[in-house]
Amino acid sequence: MLLSSVVQVLINQSRYDVALQMLNAGFDMATPNNQQNYKRVYQKAMIHLKTAQYSSAIRMLLILERIVPLEWKTQLYLAECYGNLGRSGLAVRHLSKAIELQPEECSLLKQLQTKITGMSKAEISI
Repeated sequence: MLLSSVVQVLINQSRYDVALQMLNAGFDMATPNNQQNYKRVYQKAMIHLKTAQYSSAIRMLLILERIVPLEWKTQLYLAECYGNLGRSGLAVRHLSKAIELQPEECSLLKQLQTKITGMSKAEISI
């Protein structure tokens, strides 16, 4: 648990290289389902996302999606990554799933969807 806290401080300080090194030390991809590894996968995904390593972030986020399929923020981050890679179809699919999982955030998520696709809100039927 201490490692996660230290890594989070490093992420908050934008010291992504050091945070990633710490996460990679002792990281066990064979058992991503335990709580400690889940947190590490999440933190690695956020580092890759913040450093514009979208393909790497997607790999981590897809692991998270398998572990916790009903987490709407995972869908949001997947949409952001796919959108930044120019894959708007996948971005819209994940935003739609995020809206389905978290309808309270529907307005915000539709704004993001509009930004990614360039479509007007009226054209988005969710």
